[in-house]
Amino acid sequence: MKDHILEILTQVEKDYDIKILYACEAGSRMWGTSSEESDYDVRFIYIHRMDWYLSIDQKRDVIGVASGKCGFTTIRNFQYKKPDFPSPKLRN
Repeated sequence: MKDHILEILTQVEKDYDIKILYACEAGSRMWGTSSEESDYDVRFIYIHRMDWYLSIDQKRDVIGVASGKCGFTTIRNFQYKKPDFPSPKLRN
C-alpha cells in the first residue's frame, strides 16, 4: 500500500503542478482504531510554482483526491492571502 500511496502522491504533483513538502497518514489508521474495511487517509502540505502565487486571480487552494481505498486531502497550502485593497474613489 505504501508504494501505491507514493505513486498517487507523485501523480498529484504532476496533475496539479505542485511540490508536496510533507505527507502523513491520518484518520483511523493514525489513531490505531482501524478495521479491515478502513480506508487510508493521507494529508499533505504543498506549494505551487511562484507564478501561481503572483497571479491576481483568486484560486482554489485545496486539493482532494480519492483513489480506491485511499483518500488524499491537503493539510494546508502555503499561501500568502492576497490583500483586499480598497476600491479607488472615483472623482466627480
